Amino acid sequence: MHEKPCKAAGCYFNAIYNSDFCWQHTVDKDGYRQQISTLVKKGHKFEQANFAKVNFGEVDFSGGIFLQSNFNGVNFREARLERANFNGCTFRRANLENSSLIKSHLVATNFEGAHLHGSELVEVDVQESILNYANLGYANLKDANLFKAQASHARFIRTNLERAILSRGNFAYAVFYGSFAKGVKGELAILGGSLLWETNFEGADFNRANFVGCDARESIFKKANLHFIRAGGANFSYANFESADLTRAICREADFTQAIFIKAKIDGAVFERAKLILITPEKVDFTRAANIQGAEF
Repeated sequence: MHEKPCKAAGCYFNAIYNSDFCWQHTVDKDGYRQQISTLVKKGHKFEQANFAKVNFGEVDFSGGIFLQSNFNGVNFREARLERANFNGCTFRRANLENSSLIKSHLVATNFEGAHLHGSELVEVDVQESILNYANLGYANLKDANLFKAQASHARFIRTNLERAILSRGNFAYAVFYGSFAKGVKGELAILGGSLLWETNFEGADFNRANFVGCDARESIFKKANLHFIRAGGANFSYANFESADLTRAICREADFTQAIFIKAKIDGAVFERAKLILITPEKVDFTRAANIQGAEF
């Protein structure tokens, strides 16, 4: 990152791109916004540029190229950023509420603590990005690629994650309350300690994923691939596993009270000390499971 101190007396911030001053000490803020917008429209390539704390609210940077640039604390509220390239950029604590990032490139981007509530992130590529503590509530991440993303403690409340790729990502302690996640791919994803309450994972592929200690009450896992998941101590009470594949799933001490197991596959699964009270149907053949020792029926 190219760093240049702000020329304002006593200021310890760095100057923003193509200026001698930081955003706070920039006099003509509207003029600066217009200057950057014009450069974007001309196809200018920004690389390792500093835009920290700049107010870019409602701008149109669609198709812009900003590689490894600093957008920490920037306001992009309701901005249009479709098909832009932000690979390697940092957006820590930035405000992107209701912004549009459809089909943008965000590989290895840092959104730690960013506010993305209500944003449009359809088909975005956020592989190997950092989303820890980010707020993505009510955002649209349909068909997004979050492969190997780090999103612990992130908030996905009522978020659209249909067909998104979560494989090998870390979503420990994240909140997915009421989200729509049909058909997601989550092979080897970490969801330990996460809140998945009332989330729809119908047809999802969570082969060998980690659900240890998660709270998935009333969630839907119909036709989901849960082969060899680790779900010790998880709460799946009232969850729907109709036609799900729980083959070799490890569910020690998990709570399945009043869960639905119609046509579910449980061959070789471990339900040791699990709660299997009032499940549907009443006569599930648990002899197919590998271990039900100490389970409560």
